[in-house]
Amino acid sequence: MVEERENIMLKSFIKNHHTISIIGTAKNVGKTTVLNQIIKEYKGIKMGITSIGLDGEKVDSLSYKPKPRIMVHKNMLIATAKNCLKQCYFEYEILEETDIRTGLGNIVVIEVMSSGLALVAGPSTNHEMLQITALLYKNGVEKIFIDGALFRKSIASFNISDAVIFSTGASYSISLEDVVNDTVALVENFNLRTIDEQAVRIAKSHKNFKVAIMDADFIVTPLKIDSVAGNEEYIIEQIKMLTKAVYINGAFTSNFVKHLINKRHEIERLTIVINDASQLLMEPSEIISLRKMNIDLRVVNRIEVIALTYNPYSPSGYSFDDEEFRSRLQEKVELPVINVLKRNEVR
Repeated sequence: MVEERENIMLKSFIKNHHTISIIGTAKNVGKTTVLNQIIKEYKGIKMGITSIGLDGEKVDSLSYKPKPRIMVHKNMLIATAKNCLKQCYFEYEILEETDIRTGLGNIVVIEVMSSGLALVAGPSTNHEMLQITALLYKNGVEKIFIDGALFRKSIASFNISDAVIFSTGASYSISLEDVVNDTVALVENFNLRTIDEQAVRIAKSHKNFKVAIMDADFIVTPLKIDSVAGNEEYIIEQIKMLTKAVYINGAFTSNFVKHLINKRHEIERLTIVINDASQLLMEPSEIISLRKMNIDLRVVNRIEVIALTYNPYSPSGYSFDDEEFRSRLQEKVELPVINVLKRNEVR
């Protein structure tokens, strides 16, 4: 009965969402284990899976240690590179062949005809992923799960995913303090609040511009630049004492943050608005610095984080105390915190 109750709880995090990305802070934090548990619990529905890059290989490409494989079942759909089919140990039927290229061949959509282990290598760009998810839905899937990675977190953008499962673990750092603090900062990034409705309308009306400056009276001045990159110093020079917000239609990067920090004595309070949290391309320490400067990060479109999973073991041979790891994460995030190695555990 406990197992059944916990299954229901785990599925309940996902039930109102359709396309979910699983994002990890580092390699070997348990993303594939999470995906396998989801596949097991949703065995009765027609679901689709794909990956940003390669996933499901037998051995980790860096540590050379065994990795969990992706176990698939009849009626599932998989979008993967054609050469990966040589390492897919089950019967399948090719439903769609695309012209989306990868280093392992073009992406194909297959229907699984029997249970077995899969190797999954998906598209590498947002545009291509949108094509793939459209093909999966065209072929009747109810839910799609994307195995992602933090360094390619744009795949979790609002246009692609409507929810994120965040995974962290001991492999991120030998310091439990660093793992907890950085994980919390990264999770908070994805849970950024939206701006008010008037500001949303203003931002969307200026989506053809890379940057727009808004003052306290909601008067907007678009900047005539082709790119944010390379123009950070110029953009920051346009920020005055009466500036309320800066809308950035693109990546908000570490380089931009460094320029902001250099001007910190001239900024009392400022809101930076981006389209969604996938456009934050910076280190957790830089996010903390922005908060200390009273710089508020907001989004036009919110990406919902629905669970945080953790793996207390590192393939390098060290581990954290399970209960301490869980409790330190749980006291800082308002999310279900789940040990990926304990079957169906929900706390």
